[in-house]
Amino acid sequence: MLERLSTPAGKNKSLEACVLYGAISNMLSENAKLEAAQFFPMFRARYGLALHVKDGGGALLRRYLTIVLMVILVFSYLNLPTYFFVLKSALLPKYFYYAFVAALVPLIASRMNIFASYLFTPAALWIVAFIGVNMLHLLFASAIDVNIIRTKYIEAQISEFLLVLVLGFGFFYSFTSSYERAFAWLAILIPLCVIVDFIYPGLFYSIDYEGAIVGRAAATFINPNVAGEAILITFVLSCGAITRNLRAPVFILAGLATVVTYSRAAIGAWIFLAIFLTLTRVLPKAGVILIAVAAGTAAILFGGFEHYLNSRSDLVHGLSNIQDRLRFFVDMNVRDDSALERSEVLVASWKMFLENPLVGAGAGATRVWSSFHVSSHNILLLQAAEYGFTGIVLWLSAAALLFRGKYFNEKGLQWATAFLFMYFSMFSHNLFDYTYWLVTIMLVAGVRKTSTGFVWARIASTPWSVNTNLVPRSAGSLSAIRET
Repeated sequence: MLERLSTPAGKNKSLEACVLYGAISNMLSENAKLEAAQFFPMFRARYGLALHVKDGGGALLRRYLTIVLMVILVFSYLNLPTYFFVLKSALLPKYFYYAFVAALVPLIASRMNIFASYLFTPAALWIVAFIGVNMLHLLFASAIDVNIIRTKYIEAQISEFLLVLVLGFGFFYSFTSSYERAFAWLAILIPLCVIVDFIYPGLFYSIDYEGAIVGRAAATFINPNVAGEAILITFVLSCGAITRNLRAPVFILAGLATVVTYSRAAIGAWIFLAIFLTLTRVLPKAGVILIAVAAGTAAILFGGFEHYLNSRSDLVHGLSNIQDRLRFFVDMNVRDDSALERSEVLVASWKMFLENPLVGAGAGATRVWSSFHVSSHNILLLQAAEYGFTGIVLWLSAAALLFRGKYFNEKGLQWATAFLFMYFSMFSHNLFDYTYWLVTIMLVAGVRKTSTGFVWARIASTPWSVNTNLVPRSAGSLSAIRET
C-alpha cells in the first residue's frame, strides 16, 4: 500500500505525488517500501530523501491507458487473437499484438525515463533473460540449419515475450484499481461462455476443427484444458476487484464451468482452491457453506449427469473420453489414452534432459521430435529438456516471483496464484505460449498500486519538475501520514 505524505511545507496543491524513502521508511507500509525501492533504486541509501514530482498532463494519458489496458486484458484472457484466427485464418494473432504495442507507444514515448527504470524490475528482468536465452538458441539453430518449424517456434516465442515486456510497462505505470475491474467481468464472462459452449456445441467454433474435442467445452480457447486454466487464474485475479460476499458465487460458477471442460487438472485445482482459500479466509464463512452445499449437490447428482450425457446425441463421438475422465474421480483410474500418452512424453522429456543436462537439446526440440505428435505436457520438463539447467532456473525464478510479489492485499491470493502456476506446469507445456499466463506473471510479481496520488519518475534527465531535499530523520516534521 502506498502512502501520501503531508508536511507543513507541503501545501503546494500542484504536487501530485511524494515518495519518501530512508528517514521515515519505518513509518511506511511494507508494500510502500518495496515499491519505492523498486522504482527508485538510488534511494536505497540510508539517508532520508523526498522526491516531489509534478506530472503535467498525466490525467488524460491515464484515462487513455485505462481503456487500452482493459481491452488488452479482455482480448488476452479470452484468447481472442487466436480465436479470431480460428474463425478466419486471414486474421493472424500478430495483427492484434501489433495493435496492442501501437496503443502503448504514446505512453512509452512520453515516459522513456520511467520505461528505463521498469526494465530493471524483477519481472521485466525475467522476461529479458528469457528473450536472451531464446536468442542464443535461435542463433545456434540457424548455424546448424535445424528444422524450420523449430526455428519459427523460437521466433514466435521471442515475439511473445517482447510483446509482454511492452504490455508489462502499461501495467507497471498504471494504478491497479484502474484496470482491475476487467478481471471481475472476465471471472463471470469466461465461465458463462464455457457453459454455453457445452450446452450448444459448435456455437463458438466448428466441432470438426483440429484440436477441438467433442463434448468438452472450451469456448474461445478451443483447448478445454486451457479454458480450465483461464477460468481459475481469472477468478483469483478478480478477487481484488469483487467484494468478499460475492466471491463464493463467482467461485461456484467457475467450478461449474471447470467441470464441463472435463479437464482433470483444472477440476483438481478447483478443489484445492476451495480448501486453500477457505483456510486462508479469502472466502467468507457463509460462502464456504454455499460451496459445500453446491459440491454435495453435484456429488448426489453425479449419476444423473452421466445419464444426461448419454442422452446427448451431439456428444456421442466424445462420450467415451468424457466418461473415462469422470470415472477418474471415482476410482482414480489413469489408464485412458490421454493419461498413457502423457506418461510416455514425460519419460521421453526426462531422457532428453539427461542427455543434455547443461544446455538442453535446444528450444523447440520437444515440438518436433519424431516419436510423438505432442510436446511434454509439462512445462518444467520442457524447460529442462530444451534449455537444460538454465530452463529449470527460469521456471523456478517465475515461481519465486509469484510467491514474493506484492500484487494482492491478501497473502492467500498471492500464494494461490503461485500454486496455480506450479500446479498447471505439471500438466501443460503451453503456459509460456499464452499471453494471459505471461501477463499474470508480470502483474502478480509486481506491487499493487492503489494510491491515486502516486506518480513514477526518475531523478536523472526527467522532463518533469523534480524537487529533492533531505528530510530530517525525526518524524516530528510530519503533520500526518495518511494511507490511501
